[in-house]
Amino acid sequence: MWPSREAIRSDNGTPFSPSNALHGLSKLSVWWLRLGIKIERIKHGNPQQNGRHERMHRTLKQDAAKPAAFNFLQQQEKFDHFVKV
Repeated sequence: MWPSREAIRSDNGTPFSPSNALHGLSKLSVWWLRLGIKIERIKHGNPQQNGRHERMHRTLKQDAAKPAAFNFLQQQEKFDHFVKV
């Protein structure tokens, strides 16, 4: 099992807050709530409120995704290396 979390901070993107969902809750958000995890959402248009996560995406793209690998196996190896470092 994973370490427990008191809260998860997310942006307002579709995986976390789809516009057509009841109360703006995705299936993923409902699952977190059932696990007792509080959902924190950043303000619309303020990615700096989630700066660490945004920086991780930037570094992931730089180190493991651009340029893309020749095939899926090579791409997975690039992602695996990123996770280890």
